[in-house]
Amino acid sequence: FRSKIYLGNLDSERDWGYAPDFVKGMWASLQMENPESFVFAAGKPKSIANMCQAAFKTVGIDNWQDYVGIDKKFYRPYDKRCIWGNYSKAEAKLNWTPETSFEKWVKIMVDNDINLLKK
Repeated sequence: FRSKIYLGNLDSERDWGYAPDFVKGMWASLQMENPESFVFAAGKPKSIANMCQAAFKTVGIDNWQDYVGIDKKFYRPYDKRCIWGNYSKAEAKLNWTPETSFEKWVKIMVDNDINLLKK
């Protein structure tokens, strides 16, 4: 048992999203008479720290910082860049928006991992 998990840059931000939401958008785009290219994204960047906070909160831990360490060997060359998608075309043409909140899909993911560990 380790007392900490070591990660890289906790300030790095990405446009995290729930794959089933994106698949619904992809399916909707394929129903068009003349399919087009779309961006399916959450549209809201969240940091690695946000991910840790949400994941640990799922298991009832508020002081997640006590369990997460930083190791620079896990830093990426482009961690400083904030990347997020603009799904406005999908919203306008397909009436598509992401349905599942960041906190909800993190909970789904953590709960799934816990259930796998119980097997």
